[in-house]
Amino acid sequence: MNFFIVIILCFGYLQVIYSRNVNITEKFYDIKCDKAKTIYKDAGFNQEEDIYTIEQSETLKICRSTNTCCKVKAEYNLVTTSEEKRKLLTAPQIKKFKSVFHSNSGKFKAIFRKMLTASHASLDNMFRETYQTRYTGNAHVFKALYTSLNQYLNGSELLIKDKVDVFFAEVHKIIYTMTKPLAKFNKQYENCIYESTNAVQPFGDMQRKIGHQTSRSFYASRVFLQGLKEGMQVITDILNLPVHDECSIAFMKMTQCSICSGVSNDLKPCSKYCTNVMKGCFAYIIMIQPKWNEFINDMVALAEKLEGPFSMEAVVEPLGVKISEAVMTFQDNLGNITVKVEEKCGIPPTIDPINSRKRRSDDSTKSNKTSTNGDTLTRGGDDLLKKLTTSEDLFNTFKSDTSKIIKDIKAESSLAYLYSRRPTNASEFETLLRATKTDLNNLKDYWINLPNQLCNSTLATTANTTCWNGYNTSGYSKHVVGNSVHDLFNKNPEMKLNVGTPNNYILKQAKRLDEIIRKIKVALIGDEPNDNTEGSGANGSGEEGSGEGSGDPVDPTGEGSGSGVEPVTTTKKSTVNPCINSVNENCLDEIETTNSPNDVNNLPIINDNVQGEKAAGINLYANILLLWLSCFLAYLL
Repeated sequence: MNFFIVIILCFGYLQVIYSRNVNITEKFYDIKCDKAKTIYKDAGFNQEEDIYTIEQSETLKICRSTNTCCKVKAEYNLVTTSEEKRKLLTAPQIKKFKSVFHSNSGKFKAIFRKMLTASHASLDNMFRETYQTRYTGNAHVFKALYTSLNQYLNGSELLIKDKVDVFFAEVHKIIYTMTKPLAKFNKQYENCIYESTNAVQPFGDMQRKIGHQTSRSFYASRVFLQGLKEGMQVITDILNLPVHDECSIAFMKMTQCSICSGVSNDLKPCSKYCTNVMKGCFAYIIMIQPKWNEFINDMVALAEKLEGPFSMEAVVEPLGVKISEAVMTFQDNLGNITVKVEEKCGIPPTIDPINSRKRRSDDSTKSNKTSTNGDTLTRGGDDLLKKLTTSEDLFNTFKSDTSKIIKDIKAESSLAYLYSRRPTNASEFETLLRATKTDLNNLKDYWINLPNQLCNSTLATTANTTCWNGYNTSGYSKHVVGNSVHDLFNKNPEMKLNVGTPNNYILKQAKRLDEIIRKIKVALIGDEPNDNTEGSGANGSGEEGSGEGSGDPVDPTGEGSGSGVEPVTTTKKSTVNPCINSVNENCLDEIETTNSPNDVNNLPIINDNVQGEKAAGINLYANILLLWLSCFLAYLL
């Protein structure tokens, strides 16, 4: 009888112990999944049924653990949220680049156009006042030059040197005929004067200097604008590039899987953990870093040239002075020029003043039969004779007017820097150039530093003892991967990638940088290419338009801002040199490739509750063992 009483009491005690442990565990699970429901709802999902009330064993693909609060539907929804959150990370970066590239590009264009407009207006006013009808009748020649300069900055396919040569050929024809009022020029002879300009060189070395300085400055300025545009496009396209599968899995695990464990949103991912994940996400992109730094360095060098010897201000603002000096050179060498032109074109016929007077008198008599005033009949012939017999005075007056323009303009304080009296205050153009150089220098090593920038902002926390590590909140002890290609693709503890499978879209962006770098290096030499393929077109990045810059800019690349990405595929083995298509010139010749450990079917099964559940189980079994031992001793006694 006593034996049965002891057995009944032992079973009763056993039931109490078991119930107590189960109730404690269920209470713990209830609190955890209640938090998960709240966080899940705050994430924008109202389907509370997607979250278990008590942790259960569920086969999830990413947030895998022994027990979880999430059902499969919840994990699916969290994947979507993860992708949206990841995309939001790049928006501030693109906005930052717009201020450096896009906004500054617009400011430079506005300044360039303002320079051209002011230069043309200044030249036009001075020449009208000084030369009067001698200029106004030929003002279209000067306007055509400024129109071509505007078109060039807008991306038109023309050569500055050619347009400068055309301008001086027209001026040569105009001045030559103007200084020979006794000569009778027909169209054919005028064309010969025009075509003989390069051989005669009526403007001495001034035509070559103006052509060289203008083409050098304008080509450098246009390439600089193209560089700003291409840099912005490369940045935008890369940051909008869809990530590879390993990145999506790792980012989801870092930012969303904590919900399934009921971890509060206040606990962010560990900073080092975040850095490893983001370096894995940007591994292919980081390979473009050497090419990016070369682009930045060349853009800074070009900006320095534009601030110094290639300055558009130093070319455009005093263009009227330089043209006047060229005209003065022409006038000083008129005798030699005449000899050379007549050798090329022959001696033109001249007007006979006496016969001309007689013809004009006869014509006047016929048309004024009722007039008895002899002076009126002959006034037209006298005016012509006076004009023809004073041609030397007319030329001297024209030469004097040109000298006056040069003297007046040299006295202008705004052009003092042309004559070794440069103003101490920086111009609007110089100020913008210096600010842009600073901005560009700050973008060196951008792609290598990007993971740290993203993690050190709002994405992660530096409190390493209380942060999410992908499994629990006990901190992160793994090493931070280095920046070499070998480390990025083989030593990242959060993901391993196959460097032997190049990202074709990244290679496309590297090629795009190569093209603009080539143009910048040509511009740095200080000469315009002897072709017209640098403007708009398939690979050009200038604006299309005409006139004096009034047209709206368009994107001639035809590529838009869409990503057009070729998806990255993964292979288990690489049978070719894995670095054959690498952007990084220092890529190792042979890199061992391995399967990614983050395949959804091979994710490690680790959960922060495993240890607690094992401990609870051990305690339960210990209590049961102690109970049976007590019962056995009681029976013996």
